[in-house]
Order: sequence, then C-alpha cells, then structure tokens
Amino acid sequence: RFLVDRIKDSLRKSGMAYVKQFPTTSSDYVLLAEELGTPLLNYASKSTLQDKTPDPVINQVKIKKIRADEANSVRYVSGNLNPHNARSWLNPRPSYFSMLMISPGWVDTRPGNRGESKIVKWQSFFKSLQALDSKRYSKCVAVLMNTDIKFSADNVKEETLNSPLIYL
Repeated sequence: RFLVDRIKDSLRKSGMAYVKQFPTTSSDYVLLAEELGTPLLNYASKSTLQDKTPDPVINQVKIKKIRADEANSVRYVSGNLNPHNARSWLNPRPSYFSMLMISPGWVDTRPGNRGESKIVKWQSFFKSLQALDSKRYSKCVAVLMNTDIKFSADNVKEETLNSPLIYL
C-alpha cells in the first residue's frame, strides 16, 4: 500500500512515476494498474500476429524470429524500443500509460538500443526549449496546440482521436 501511495503522489506532483525493482509478475503489475483505473484489454486477441501466451491486459514486447508467411510488427523486430503506445491516442484518451521492463532489453544489441526507457517530463522539455530559444518555443507550442494529429496502428481497433498533441 505504501508503494501505491508513493506512486499516486508522484503522479499528482509530476505526472509520472518511475519505480525500480518492481516485481515482474503480471498479477502484481495488474494490481497496481487497477489502483489507477481500469486497464485496457490486451489487443493481441484482435491481432494477426501469432502470440501464444497473451495476458488479458498486458501487451508484451519481445524479439521473435519472423517467418516469411506470417504478419510481423516493428515491436517484434526493432532494435530500439522507445516508450510508446498507439492506444494512448484512444477516444477518450487513457489517463495513464505504463511499461514494465522485466529484462534489460534486447541482449544482442549495443547499450542504448536495448529497449532502455528514456524518461523526460514534458514540463522539463518545454522549459528547456523556452530557455534555449523563446521564438522557436512559441512557434513549436503553437503548432503542437493547433495541428490535429491522427495516430493509428494495425493493432489498434478502437476509435482514435484526431486532435492536437498538446491540449488544455
């Protein structure tokens, strides 16, 4: 309970929480996610990708040898895994996005391309950009607040938004 309270406090204060040494069992992860809302169902059930062990709510990212006759995905074969989720663009948008890293990533690639998470607060990015170049900052924010973006992915079957990346 202490960990959950600390995570919620961190989310309230900075919009993110980074937890080291979290248990790697899916049941622990789901229990934490349920403290923050209702987890989305695993999209693997709607996918043409062959996934023999889908968890009901956890989507897995893994390396897999692709046969010529089967569908494939960048998430299976890419060397660099940036924190992402096409379903974060659902309508309505989910409140939180999370990743549980249970191994150091792709072990046969060089450090920096092993799926390591790189976490930066949006607020920090914008403060740095404004300090570096206030004119460019104003132009970038205007574009990000006034340009609709339509994001889609083969595995996302739900309705997605067509709206600016930044909104109030």
